[in-house]
Amino acid sequence: MSRHLSRFAGTQNLYSQRPRLAYVAQAARLSLGLVGAAGIVFLAASLARGVPLSLAEVRSLAQASALALVVSVGWPAATAVILGWQQRGLFAWRVSRGALAWPLIVGAILGMGVFLLPGADSVMPWFDRQRAVELGLPLAIGIHCALAFAPDDEPGLEVMLACPRPLAWALLERLAMIWAVFGVIGLAGTLAGMSAMPGQAGETALLRWIPPAALLSGIGAYTTLRTRVAAFGAAITAIIWFVFVFFSSVLLPNVPMIVPLNYLTPVIWPVHPYLQPDHLSGGDYGLNRLCVLLVGIGLVRLAARELRDSERVLLGASRRGRQAGG
Repeated sequence: MSRHLSRFAGTQNLYSQRPRLAYVAQAARLSLGLVGAAGIVFLAASLARGVPLSLAEVRSLAQASALALVVSVGWPAATAVILGWQQRGLFAWRVSRGALAWPLIVGAILGMGVFLLPGADSVMPWFDRQRAVELGLPLAIGIHCALAFAPDDEPGLEVMLACPRPLAWALLERLAMIWAVFGVIGLAGTLAGMSAMPGQAGETALLRWIPPAALLSGIGAYTTLRTRVAAFGAAITAIIWFVFVFFSSVLLPNVPMIVPLNYLTPVIWPVHPYLQPDHLSGGDYGLNRLCVLLVGIGLVRLAARELRDSERVLLGASRRGRQAGG
């Protein structure tokens, strides 16, 4: 008991630095907002001149966005990892294991194994075996994260809110458990795919599925926490997966598209989760992977922020709405 209390007390040094970290976070959010405003100005100028944005123009915005995301998302994520490591003895890992949806895990393993079979190309000519892990595993992770924590379906929520530990850690530890299980599955599938198809590089095989999985995880978790309905979060995750998988080759720069979508497709590629290595240059592909990963982490952070207001978590109404109604 004393060991747990000392670990919990040791985190107060990091918590005492929050005022200093708040200035860094505000500056990062300001820079991200400026990048967003610049993107709107660029898009408006593109509409005014009647010519869609070029790849070079979007690349400069994507580079600035990646830099702002590294500061605004990377720093809080690193702080959360440090805090989590110091409080690792206080986590309820047994409860988190109980929240795993094993039928979804088994289904992901079976589906990935079927797509890796040698005869998959002949049965499904449209399917690329190199994408066996990339296509199914991020969707399974995203839906699992959407089902991880829904306030309306959470038993004993009042007791969890009364505990001294912030409720956001319950969400983060469940997401960590999901990623630990599916991470092992993804690594095993990647190794199996590389042994079955020796021509692909290992780093490219990992970049194919890790950033999309992070993005869909953030979308699922944030949508569920925002709407309080796990089924809605899972549905939104599946819809976004469907759009980017089946229209991946259309949502690219310099691809003919109807007006006004031809003005939007050039700005989508930095956050395109299923951008392929041969769609753009190697540098642009790496920039895309970084942006997709950071956006996913940022959405997980926003989901955790939804659990800060205890009354909203319990009653389902924002503090501002309660004050207006009162």
